[in-house]
Amino acid sequence: MAQYSGVKTVVAGNIGLPVLDTLDESVELYILELSSFQLESTNALNPKVATILNVSADHMDRYESLGEYAQTKHRIALGAKIFVQNKGDQLAQPAFIHSKSTTHLSSFTVFEPGSDDYGIRGNYIVKGDTQLVATNDLKIKGRHNLANAAAALALADAAGLPQKKCIQALKDFSGLPHRCESVAVLDGVTFINDSKATNVGAALAALDGFKPSENACANVHVILGGDGKGADFTPLIPALQVAAKSVVTIGKDGAVLHRLIQSSLPLLPLSMATSLIEAVQHIAANLKAGDIVLLSPACASLDMYASFEARGKAFTVAVREVMST
Repeated sequence: MAQYSGVKTVVAGNIGLPVLDTLDESVELYILELSSFQLESTNALNPKVATILNVSADHMDRYESLGEYAQTKHRIALGAKIFVQNKGDQLAQPAFIHSKSTTHLSSFTVFEPGSDDYGIRGNYIVKGDTQLVATNDLKIKGRHNLANAAAALALADAAGLPQKKCIQALKDFSGLPHRCESVAVLDGVTFINDSKATNVGAALAALDGFKPSENACANVHVILGGDGKGADFTPLIPALQVAAKSVVTIGKDGAVLHRLIQSSLPLLPLSMATSLIEAVQHIAANLKAGDIVLLSPACASLDMYASFEARGKAFTVAVREVMST
């Protein structure tokens, strides 16, 4: 959006480019994605605008509680001139922002938006009562991605970027690799690489985004597993009950997931695999046109792969190898 607006921009932080390596007086706008690990030592970021998109259990092998993890993320709002809050996630709303008059609030929501909120109403992303862009005009899919789009528009507005340019950028944006990325459509079956779903919350967002419409049957074959980092997988059960047609588990915590799903959803087709190729092979025998194969592991990748990117690439290779035979 910033680039479409002609603003000289640097994107850095947890996505791979170290912030301090980018310092340049000619840069007009820095856009930083910061992890809780980076925020642990941040006391005065003082951003022009900040947001916490959501908070769900992650890195429970590092933090004593979900509350401590949330409070660490809240540090991104310290000194922010504008904070864009997710009105549907209490954990993503730092309590201290309401007590500082220097901080102005903007909001986004996936629920019914208020008079000045960015959100989703029907088939449109809106601000209050104003329709901004039809969801059918976007290339990104899933309700969680529509929430991301609403948040991005709210951030861009707070940063002073022209709305018309931002909406055009949103229409042209096809998504990022390994984030609910469609990697193949074969015989009417869509293969989705969501390897970036390294925690339960991210996998829940994907499952919600691909859940069946009313009166339709579940059509998502899900691959779960990896290093769960001490997470509680129980919240996955209701989402799998609604969206999953079958599940294959892999990796370090694959057996833990298998036992949980087997005891909670005994009628759901379930298997274990030692590799992504084997996982895709398990699924391939039962595919029908209209089905979705979703890699959304709810776990980190380091038990089997060097990174979530390597895991996503391995899934894409597995799909091509298995489906070509």
